[in-house]
Amino acid sequence: EALEERRLLSVSWWHGSYTPSSVISGPSFPRAISVPFRGPRVSAPAAPTKLSIASTAPFRITLQFHDGSTDETGFVIERSASGGRWRPLVTLRGDTKVGNRAFADTHVSSGATYSYRVKAVNAAGASAYSGIATATAPSPTPGPNDPPNPVPVPVPVPVPVPVPEAARNLLFIGNSFTLLNDVPGMVADLAADDGHARPNVYSQISFGWTLPDHLNKIAADGSHNVIDASLPAGANWDDVIYQDFTTRPTSVAAVGGDPAGFLRDAATLVADVQHRSPGVHAVGYETWARGPDNPFYPGSFANPSTMQGQLLANYTTARNALNAAHPASADVSPVGEAWRALKWSPTLYDGPDEYHANAKGSLLAAMVLYRTTYRENVSDIPVAKLAPTLASRGLTAADFQALAPIADAVPPVA
Repeated sequence: EALEERRLLSVSWWHGSYTPSSVISGPSFPRAISVPFRGPRVSAPAAPTKLSIASTAPFRITLQFHDGSTDETGFVIERSASGGRWRPLVTLRGDTKVGNRAFADTHVSSGATYSYRVKAVNAAGASAYSGIATATAPSPTPGPNDPPNPVPVPVPVPVPVPVPEAARNLLFIGNSFTLLNDVPGMVADLAADDGHARPNVYSQISFGWTLPDHLNKIAADGSHNVIDASLPAGANWDDVIYQDFTTRPTSVAAVGGDPAGFLRDAATLVADVQHRSPGVHAVGYETWARGPDNPFYPGSFANPSTMQGQLLANYTTARNALNAAHPASADVSPVGEAWRALKWSPTLYDGPDEYHANAKGSLLAAMVLYRTTYRENVSDIPVAKLAPTLASRGLTAADFQALAPIADAVPPVA
């Protein structure tokens, strides 16, 4: 990014890696366009309600819940054993009727505690989760004529076939803050190392680009644009992660601030992705402020905290506007707040201007983006699994162990 003369690395879109095709120099770029809404939206199904434990018995816990939708294709039941990680347990077939549904989990151990939650799914995406229901599987009760200390006889029970986790389809829209050190690739590596199916990553990223530059390219590419042409027929985007030029979501016009334009263009971009994938989760990538020694201070901003506060406020406003139109469809990934927690340490930047991130700073950004996208902490990812990922980027296990608690401690944006 640069305001006086921006070098434009022409990058269209790619899967997994990028190949620059040409470099163009010039002081001016196309500005904002209007991308119209192109058709009716299909909604994700309503969330199941009234999840409860209907009964318990040795080797069996029976659940029941209310199906309040008529357009689901299935219900995904997830289970957490003894407070552990949520895992898919079974997918029940959907129907067009409203009513109560039940499921018996017969793969339980006596004395163990299990928690359950349910979501409805269809082609548009997934509903919110139901409430959580918890039960402890009882132990068999000896009968009056049973011999003392009877030897339990295992009873064959059907084991639910786990539903393989589908790989998420992630779309990154951004500039050098996303491109340098391959932040999308880092997010994909963290997901895979944490036991998820490796996501399918697609990107439209170029040095110095603003959201209007991206909207112009999407319009110019027609039906071959990155939103509509990347995925196979019938597939949908799970998440779109977007970021603007780092000063645009601020009020200082002298350095490119245009908060009204940022809010308008974020809404336009997300609406265009929603046209293809109505259930997409929009993630605003809150970038970091320049470091304390950057020439921005005190002329443009009083200090990094002032600049960071404006970035957070405008990404939050963009999220609120998106959620007003489509409830629970958008979040802010508080990357900049993780940098704030480290007081914009020079160890996160790649040079004395304290502007772009080095590999360590990009790892911190990827960790926070992964938490927002997958809703998982990073501290419990086995370091041994991460070793190849870290080594390929010149990072160490010590780097990960120092940054992971910072990433996990950043609270969600209220």
